[in-house]
Amino acid sequence: MPTVAELGYKDFEVDTWFASFAAGQPPAMVSSQFNAEVSGALGARDMIERFEVLWLDAQRWAPADAAPIRRRRGQYVGKLVKDIGVKVDRHAVAAVWV
Repeated sequence: MPTVAELGYKDFEVDTWFASFAAGQPPAMVSSQFNAEVSGALGARDMIERFEVLWLDAQRWAPADAAPIRRRRGQYVGKLVKDIGVKVDRHAVAAVWV
């Protein structure tokens, strides 16, 4: 099986990120409060230490800042998946617990 670089993606990057999403359109106050609580938790010393052990870096983004990043990454990965013919097994699920 060829590597990603051998397939012509010399600048291929792999990153993993986790995000929380709400269904529908929650009221702005609810979204803002949730984001503040999660941001505060991610900034707590004990959480930072847990992340460091796993070589993770918590970046806190406002919802408006995360949307374009999510869109760009989706386009990038979607194109790669299509180009190399990856078939997704929708029954395979992986979870990481921190």
